[in-house]
Amino acid sequence: MLLAHEIGHAIHNQWTDLEGIDWEQVRWESLLLGMYREGVATHFSRQIVPNVADELYYTYGSLGGKDWFLFAQENQIDIKRAFLKDFNELSEKQLFREWYSINGGEHFGYPRLAYFLGDLFFQHERT
Repeated sequence: MLLAHEIGHAIHNQWTDLEGIDWEQVRWESLLLGMYREGVATHFSRQIVPNVADELYYTYGSLGGKDWFLFAQENQIDIKRAFLKDFNELSEKQLFREWYSINGGEHFGYPRLAYFLGDLFFQHERT
């Protein structure tokens, strides 16, 4: 699944390039852009490897697996509120560690919840 996710990033980059993006203007350090990119890669990984347990698209068989995914689904609103609060209050380094890093997740006990939020955003925007 991890390989499919990374291929998803490559597909997204290629399609974005074909649309004529000015890569020099991209703010790569933006954690909001990072969240979006992780959501897109998660979406494409579903296309590349369909019909597996939903949690594998986020946890790749670790990070709490099914419990991680069930928690994220059942607590979407609280997760969104906590991310917004942290986005407004934490340094970028702290925000990255809590929401994007495999070593984060102190708020809820689960790391990398930004991937889940990014996927929610991407799915919402594509409909």
